[in-house]
Amino acid sequence: MSGLFSSLYTSTNALRAHSAALDIIGRNMANVNNPAYARQRIVYGDKGSVDTPLGSQSLGVEPVAIQQMRDRLIDNQVREEAANTELLNSQVTYLRQAQTAIGQGLFGAAGDVDTIGSNPELPAGISASIDAFFNAWQSFATKPSDSVNKQQLIANTDDLINKIQLADRRLADIALPAPAVGNTITGQMDEGARQVNGILTTLSELNRQIGRVEIVNPGTAVDLRDQRQAKLEELGKYIDYTTVQQTSGQIGISVSDGLGGTVALLDLSVVNGTLARNGSNYEWTPTTGPVQAVAFAAGSLAGYQQVGATVQGYRDQLDDFVNALVTQVNDAYDNSGANANGDFFNGANLTAGTISRTATAANVVATATGGPSGANDRALAVAAVARDTGFFNGTPSQSFTRIVTQVGQDVSNTEARYDDQKALGDLLLTQRDSYGGVSLDEEAADMMRLQRAYQSSAKMMAVLDELLSEVINTLAR
Repeated sequence: MSGLFSSLYTSTNALRAHSAALDIIGRNMANVNNPAYARQRIVYGDKGSVDTPLGSQSLGVEPVAIQQMRDRLIDNQVREEAANTELLNSQVTYLRQAQTAIGQGLFGAAGDVDTIGSNPELPAGISASIDAFFNAWQSFATKPSDSVNKQQLIANTDDLINKIQLADRRLADIALPAPAVGNTITGQMDEGARQVNGILTTLSELNRQIGRVEIVNPGTAVDLRDQRQAKLEELGKYIDYTTVQQTSGQIGISVSDGLGGTVALLDLSVVNGTLARNGSNYEWTPTTGPVQAVAFAAGSLAGYQQVGATVQGYRDQLDDFVNALVTQVNDAYDNSGANANGDFFNGANLTAGTISRTATAANVVATATGGPSGANDRALAVAAVARDTGFFNGTPSQSFTRIVTQVGQDVSNTEARYDDQKALGDLLLTQRDSYGGVSLDEEAADMMRLQRAYQSSAKMMAVLDELLSEVINTLAR
């Protein structure tokens, strides 16, 4: 009699265990398209045993835990490589803008809002405008008294000036450390810092919920852990950081201060302060205590810093080019003698953002003031600057081409690094999915297996029910 009841009890436990496993399979299949979800499975355990006249007998199985199919090492790798990917991705975006700003084709469409002038005869691109500027001097030297040549010279000069100034304004918008008002890079840095603060707040709340659940049952808050892992990976797109395991399944988050130390951002369920941009850098303002500098080596926030400094380097090179252009053209135009002509360009404005001319179509001359009529020595001297290999970094055209080439090489190299980095990140995601991702084929196979097990346990209960009924009926006679 005791044997029948024991078997009935064992079958009942088996039904409960199989039913719980089927619930988990249903949850897995429902989250097949949820990238933040890690596959779960039931861990069976022995419910114990009892001593009987026939020996020790098992009480069957029971679900003792829900196991989350996560590999912490792979999760950390995915997060770290996502930060490296975003570092390069943020740089590629703005390097391409810099290439457009300083390269060819920016000024090609006449009548467009970005076009310097509506004259279709003006060249497209700064490099072509440099050549046109010196060619206009050569034409002016051929016919110094021709008013058309004078007007064309001034038109080409204004075209070159305006294109250089526009390129500088575009570069200034994505440059550090001296950003213009409404600078795009600093705006991205500010927005990124706000996003980091928001994610930290969410992580602190998830930490609190996980701690409340796992203080009694460690490792059981699997759904909350999934949400937290998704937020950690989102945070990794902005900054690089380290985590430390704390009590009751909670984690702490810290970042580098750039001097070999660390700054704690999150401790258990407490965010210790706020992140903000200060000029070209970031700083952490703790709830109590002094402001702390923080330094990031990966993530989009570090990418904005790096690309801003790189673009500022392009602006510096453009300023050096303009300095050489203004200085050498003025030296050639103004012989500084008794009959000096004065400056062609404004000699006080030696940067790309301030370059301007002082000469006009009415007063531009081809020779020294008071020189013989028809002389063209000053115009020829300016035209000769175009062939001067000691201008700055070669001839004027070569010097500017080297700047453009440097930008193009930086874009190409960063794009190649980004492609390689993204491929590595995708590989890690695939590796993680193979371990913890949901496969409908596997879940369907497990569901059929558990269905058979459930049916077998139910059949066992039906047989035991018939045996007990037979025993009861026999005793009742």
